[in-house]
Amino acid sequence: MNIFPPLALTLYFSKRFSFWIVLTLGSLLAFILLIDAVELYRRFSNISTDQSSLIILWLLFIGLPEKMDLLLPFAVLFGSLLCFQNWQKTNELIVARGFGQNIWQALMPVFITVIIIGSLQNLVLNPIKSVTIAAQNEIKGDLFGRGAEGKFSISASGVWLKDNNDTHNLIIHGPSLDLENYRINEPIIYSINENGAILWRGQAKEMTLSDGGWQLEQATISDNLGTTSDAVNMVLDTSMTPVDFARTTQKPDTISIYALPSFIDMLNQTGLPSNEHRVYLQQQLSNPLRLLGLTMLAACFTLLRFSRMPRYKLMAMGIGLGFFVYFFTDLVFLLGANARLPVMIAGWGPAIAICLTAGFLLARSED
Repeated sequence: MNIFPPLALTLYFSKRFSFWIVLTLGSLLAFILLIDAVELYRRFSNISTDQSSLIILWLLFIGLPEKMDLLLPFAVLFGSLLCFQNWQKTNELIVARGFGQNIWQALMPVFITVIIIGSLQNLVLNPIKSVTIAAQNEIKGDLFGRGAEGKFSISASGVWLKDNNDTHNLIIHGPSLDLENYRINEPIIYSINENGAILWRGQAKEMTLSDGGWQLEQATISDNLGTTSDAVNMVLDTSMTPVDFARTTQKPDTISIYALPSFIDMLNQTGLPSNEHRVYLQQQLSNPLRLLGLTMLAACFTLLRFSRMPRYKLMAMGIGLGFFVYFFTDLVFLLGANARLPVMIAGWGPAIAICLTAGFLLARSED
């Protein structure tokens, strides 16, 4: 049995659905950009620059991918609600079901379209967004100051790094990390063998990462026999690079989905926490499924039980539902990032829950 309507009808429904999604996304973007423009003008009023208008326009422009990525789930939900309600009023869905198809078959073009939208969000929009967010942060940092971003502490006791290479197996501990200068302050270095036994222990005023390795300043080395020696210009081989070191505090959304797996591996190799990045990666991969679930929820509320609901009530319900999904997804993300939930559950759980709930409601209503 063919699960699709005729090709002409399939293309028609896909184009109409895409039109409503684009229209809704454009409206939301215009509203958010207006708010951002007002906020940027307020912040620029506190600094003196002759090119504030051009800088604001540039910041708004490069901020578009980030806003599009954030607003796309809302656009899919609101756009689906408006689109399906319009189809109910014009009886267009009745035409599709007149071919003897159930609600699932009639909506198959819509489901395929929204999965394609979610895939494009990951494959195209996400890499662009990661670059533009980094550019925004750089510009805003130069204009408004960077605050305390130069220091990074993994825990209350300081930073711990594990640096394994062909020459050394090092465990490094320091009270603070100076990311701007690729430096660990007052480090303690442990060199261990393959069995985990300590070969020697070192202390230094600071150690700086360069292309040649770790450069230790005012270092003292102690071996297992208790012999202590000073190392004035000691350099240790490393598997890290200054680029890797500088990226240790990068937020997940500033890293492309293509680069995230290797970046997570780098965090794991150096002993840095990677839960936030791992959960973010899985949530990004689940985007098509989440958008599909939101479309199915919209179908439940407009095509079946609530088809006669006034538009203002429909949109109020959609706004409430959208924010619930947003906060629920954000809550699960925080639980996963803090190791309160397994990574896969935190990443895929919200999307699967939305799809299962919407599928159940749609199936019951159809029956």
